[in-house]
Amino acid sequence: MNREQLKGIWQTADWKKVIDIFGLEIDKDRHSKHNEIWIKSPFTNEKKASLHINLTHNIFKDFSSGKGSQAGILNFCQDLLALRGKKMNCYEVAQWMINKGICGNTHDSKGYNPKIKNKWHKIRDEKEKKVPIRNPEQNKPIHTDLRPWLEHNHPELKSRGITSATCKYLGCGFLPQRKNGTKHSPLNGRLVFQIRGIKEDGRTLTPVILSHTGRALSLDQETRYGKYWGFPFHKGLEIYNQDNLLLDPKAKRQIEHYGLVLVEGFFDVAALINAGCLNVCALMGAHITESQIGRLKFIHSHIKIPKITLFLDRDRAGVIGTEKAFFMLKDNGFFVKTFDWNQSFTCKGNYLVKIPQKIKDPADMSAEQVKWLREMNII
Repeated sequence: MNREQLKGIWQTADWKKVIDIFGLEIDKDRHSKHNEIWIKSPFTNEKKASLHINLTHNIFKDFSSGKGSQAGILNFCQDLLALRGKKMNCYEVAQWMINKGICGNTHDSKGYNPKIKNKWHKIRDEKEKKVPIRNPEQNKPIHTDLRPWLEHNHPELKSRGITSATCKYLGCGFLPQRKNGTKHSPLNGRLVFQIRGIKEDGRTLTPVILSHTGRALSLDQETRYGKYWGFPFHKGLEIYNQDNLLLDPKAKRQIEHYGLVLVEGFFDVAALINAGCLNVCALMGAHITESQIGRLKFIHSHIKIPKITLFLDRDRAGVIGTEKAFFMLKDNGFFVKTFDWNQSFTCKGNYLVKIPQKIKDPADMSAEQVKWLREMNII
């Protein structure tokens, strides 16, 4: 079986059979086009469906775990089988799909036995043992810069306590609707964050724009295009706010003194920066990738990171993501601490208090609460 034959299996596979076999739950209440399905992610055990399946191209995107984007049905089956304790290579997964009736057993795949490997397979397997698999893709810089049109005084920003200074620092704000007669984008009418990377030329580091992503402010926006919508971009290859960490002298000094604080999302970063904690960056999701660890190593090569504090969300996805990130970062030589959401604090009067349950992530905290955590040397 070669790559072309694998492609044939990908193109003829049936998502609905996959959903039935794995016992996945379709969100029938969510508005869907004829060529798409929304299901509850099996990777995060979420309550609201955020895993999008494109039936036309047989690809998926899991907004809760960060999996997918341009990955196909075969990759989905491989990831889910691995999650359930059955690790297989792509050829074994293809044969499993044929056996389960997910795709047809065409002449291209007849006679394939996953236990019999030819010489090429043996050479490939030996290489994989010695060299860890890396994602060769890179996010290419774009020229569009939406910052001149972003407004910093939107009520949603004010309700979150995000100041104009923080918006300018991060390159975020409200993108208003365009005038009648001009072309509209799903980003219009959303709170938009600019995502930047770093270009290295010798010893010179330069920020480059990689994408823009927008948070929905209405149910209609969320139903039409999702809670977050952005231009094509592989977030698993980057760390949000990496350019400020490397180029802002104040951020660099804080990293050297306090270490690096790693959070999940854009608003989490904004909340910490709003409170003066500049040594913060985000995964743009609950699960860290090998490529993102590579980005952290790149940052570490320019600024010594004494420790990384994992300050992910309080929900199940955050807990699972924290555990995974802890061991992956530790295995890669980082000293890691995790934020304990259940810890008690001694306040005036010598009594203990805990973080209220209504606070689910760093973005739910006020600037005063974040500053207090910094004063206590917790973050």
